[in-house]
Amino acid sequence: MNDEEPTMRVKIEGFRAIGSADLIIDGITLVAGENGCGKSTLSKLLYFLYKTVSNYDLLVSQAAWWELKNICYHLERLFDFTLPRGLSGKRDGIEDDTTREFNEILRSFKSKDQKVLSEEELNKIMLLLEKLEISRLKRIGREFPEIGGNIDEEPDKLFQKFREQIVSTFKEAFGKMQSRPASLFWNGLKKIFNENKPTNFEVYEHKDQIISLNSIELSSSLSVDNTVYIDTPMAIGIERENEYWDDLNELLKTKDKTPLFQENKYSNLSDLISKEIIQGEVSLKNDVLSHKFSFQRADGKTFDLLECATGIKSFSILQILLNNGSLTNRTLLIIDEPESNLHPQWIIEYARVLVLLHKHIGVKIFLASHNPDMVSAIKYISEKQGIQNNVNFYLAEKTNKEYSYNYKHLKQDIEPIFASFNIAIDRINEYGV
Repeated sequence: MNDEEPTMRVKIEGFRAIGSADLIIDGITLVAGENGCGKSTLSKLLYFLYKTVSNYDLLVSQAAWWELKNICYHLERLFDFTLPRGLSGKRDGIEDDTTREFNEILRSFKSKDQKVLSEEELNKIMLLLEKLEISRLKRIGREFPEIGGNIDEEPDKLFQKFREQIVSTFKEAFGKMQSRPASLFWNGLKKIFNENKPTNFEVYEHKDQIISLNSIELSSSLSVDNTVYIDTPMAIGIERENEYWDDLNELLKTKDKTPLFQENKYSNLSDLISKEIIQGEVSLKNDVLSHKFSFQRADGKTFDLLECATGIKSFSILQILLNNGSLTNRTLLIIDEPESNLHPQWIIEYARVLVLLHKHIGVKIFLASHNPDMVSAIKYISEKQGIQNNVNFYLAEKTNKEYSYNYKHLKQDIEPIFASFNIAIDRINEYGV
């Protein structure tokens, strides 16, 4: 580790299987340990923290959009009841400008690809509300008294209730974006793990605190703009399974945003994956109707990536993220058991790509592994590439308390990790002939 203060430092105590951990993330960090020692908990905890830190305004806005959807429902029904219809009972098919604009607002309320709320958007909605005919509000008061209130109320009072609901939702969201209450993170953490807060939790970037148990607000990050979490190559192309897979697939569908000054670094690493490892190229057909990942082999044959070997998927995920610019020097890449479904030879190649991602692009990487080949490859390839001082190893060791582990900082010494792996050899000798 460098003598300077590390880029990121995470301290956690008393959370699920984690007794205590004091982790440095300043390049490549690898945590090793047996099953059930809390490696995946650390990975998800880090991911959710930095997802919240980096996307705070968007997450607040998404919650507000859900509130606005309730209003959207009533507004949509209002238009459904009041738009002109022909003799057949069908709409005439002619929309006035106000209706057309309002339908755009309704679509944005229901869109999956929501954006950060703004004063400009609030003002636009308010102006459109002003254009609504007051007489239309009488109908919604009768159909939806829980929103409209007393049906005998004057139309202008009903109109005012809609205005107040929309303005209140926007203003509350604006207030949260400005003050960044830490409760957004803690409430989300409770939802994911269904656990109480850790006994202790502190995260620092250099010497600045991002969060602690006593934090009122969640500070912004100066080191991380986006976080990528990969727990299995099987996630590619599969959505609505869990939050992590959905987030990954959204990144994989991102349009190219690679900075021009880094183009050569990106293309060189992408070519390494294509030409030296998987012998092919991954592409994405990204249109309104579908998002299809394809793998074109070196001999010209093309396959649906979802039907390819999991090893190819593992490298394809990295290649797609490289090609669309989702991996930068301000990315935290978290991979839980990267060796899963990889041939031993490809475990080494995968470690090589990770080391080069940090060396040439500056991606910060957090790995949870229990594979001796992955551990060795990260150590020795990083030494060959001259970045060994940016690599830190940790080993989860059992405590006196049942189901509790402390994470010991090994720096660059991997021998204790291999001593723990030797248990498997001892078991073979015990159970074998």
